[in-house]
Amino acid sequence: MAWWLFQNVVMTTALAATVWVICRATRIGPVARHALWLLVLVKFVTPPLVVWPWAAPDPLGLAALDIRAEGPLEAAVPTAEGIATAEGSPGRVGSGAPSDSAFATNWQEGRARVTSSTLSWLIWVWAAGGVGLVVFEGVRLARLARRVKRAVPADLTIAARVADLSARLGLRPVPVLTMPFATSPMVWCLGRPRLLWPVSLTADSTDACVDGVLVHELAHVKRRDHFVGWIELAAAVVWWWNPLFWFVRSALREQAELACDAWVISALPDGRRAYAESLLALSGATLHGTPSPSMVAVIGIRPGNRRALERRLVMIMKGRAPLRLPLAGLLALVLIAAMTLPAFATDSSQQTPPPPPTPPVATPTAPQELPPPPPPPPRPRYSLTPQPTTRRVATSPQRKNLSIEWTRPALPADGNQLVEAFEKDVQAIQEEIKRKVDLRREELVKALEVLQEQYTKAGKLDEAVAIRDYLRTGWVGRDAWFDVNGRAWNVRRK
Repeated sequence: MAWWLFQNVVMTTALAATVWVICRATRIGPVARHALWLLVLVKFVTPPLVVWPWAAPDPLGLAALDIRAEGPLEAAVPTAEGIATAEGSPGRVGSGAPSDSAFATNWQEGRARVTSSTLSWLIWVWAAGGVGLVVFEGVRLARLARRVKRAVPADLTIAARVADLSARLGLRPVPVLTMPFATSPMVWCLGRPRLLWPVSLTADSTDACVDGVLVHELAHVKRRDHFVGWIELAAAVVWWWNPLFWFVRSALREQAELACDAWVISALPDGRRAYAESLLALSGATLHGTPSPSMVAVIGIRPGNRRALERRLVMIMKGRAPLRLPLAGLLALVLIAAMTLPAFATDSSQQTPPPPPTPPVATPTAPQELPPPPPPPPRPRYSLTPQPTTRRVATSPQRKNLSIEWTRPALPADGNQLVEAFEKDVQAIQEEIKRKVDLRREELVKALEVLQEQYTKAGKLDEAVAIRDYLRTGWVGRDAWFDVNGRAWNVRRK
C-alpha cells in the first residue's frame, strides 16, 4: 500500500506537471485539455493491475516495509532463546553483555516497529477522512434528491425549446423540471438525466440568453460529464489529503465548462453576446446562492472564480474551439496513457524482506579466557545408575526438580536385616526430628510476629515490613532441610 501510494504520487505529479506545461505552451482547444486532465484524474484512481516488466527505484524501502507488514509478526519478536543468548544465561560458559551485532539488530527492529505504528496511525487518519467525505457528499446529494422529488414539470415553452435544442446536438429530449430555491440551471444525472430549471428565470421564447444556457447544460449531457463526476468522487475519497488532486479537479472542471461553451458557440453562432450576458447575470445570482454538488454537471460559475469566468467570456466573444478531439490528439493521448497508467514494480531484492537475524551464540574466543572448572561434587554413598527406582523430590520454586536414581548392592540375609533395622531407626529418628522442627518452627513464627509488632509500635517500619514479607513467603525455617529417601540434606540458598 505504501509503495503504491508513493509511486502513484510521483507519477501523478510528473504527469500533472507535463500536462500543465502542454496547456501553457500550446494552443490546443479545451476538449484536448480536458482529455489530458482527465488522464491525470484516471491515474489517481488506477490500481496497480498492469505493471511494467522493469523495476523502479525504491529509495525509501517502502516495498520491503509493505511485505514485512503483511508477513508474520513473530519474525520481528525476539525469542526467549535469543534473549538468553544475547544477555547471557547464568549457567552457560561465555555469557556476558550483548554484542554489537545484537544491539544493531534490536535497534533495527525497534525502528521497524515505530515505522509500522506510525504507518498504521496514518492509515486510520486516511480512512477516517475518506469516510467523512463520503458521508458529507451523501448528505448533500440526499438533500438535493429530496428537492428534485418535489420539483414539478416545466411549462410547455421550456420543454419545446429543450426538445428543439436536443435535436440540434443529436440528443434525445431531456425532461425539464422546475425547482424552487435554485440559482442557476443544472443537470441532475442520478438516474436518467433531467434538466432542473429555476423558477426565478423567465422562459420567453424570443430570449436568446435562455437558449445559450440550455445548450450549455445539454452539452454536459452530450459529453457525459456526469460520469467524470463519479470518477472525481472516487478519487476524492482516496486522495482528499493531496493538494494536487484538488488542483487537477479544478483544472478539469474549468476545461469542461470551456468545452461546453464551444458547443454553445457552434449551435448558436449569432448568440455569442446574449450568452455572455446570461453568464454575467447568473454569476451575480450565484454569489448569493448555494454552490452545486461536486458530482453534478452545472453551469460552472462559482464564487471567487473570476479569472475562469473572464477566460470563458473571452473565448465566447472572440474564439472558436473544436468540439471533438482530433485523430492526432487521440493517438497522442493513447500513447501518454500507455506510458503512465501502468504501475511499476520494485527490485526483486527489495520485494523479499531480509530474514530475521539469528541470535549470536556466545562462545569463548580463546581457551585462556575460560574460567576454572568448579570442583567435582562429593561422591555419593550409593552408586548412581539409570535403574531401577526413581525418586523425585519437590523443592522450592527457585530450584529445579531433583531426581536421584540408585541401586543398593546385594547383601546376605543377615546383612539385609541389619540394614532394614538401621533404616527403621533412622526413619523414626527423622520423624522425631521433623516433629521437633515443626514445633520449633511454630515458636519461631510466633516470636517473629511479636518482634514485628514491637518494630511497628517503635516506628521502625522497614524492619516490620521485612519480617512481614519473610512470613508471607512461607519459607520460615524451610530453606535448610529437606529429605531424600530418608536422609536429611542440608542445602543453604545463596
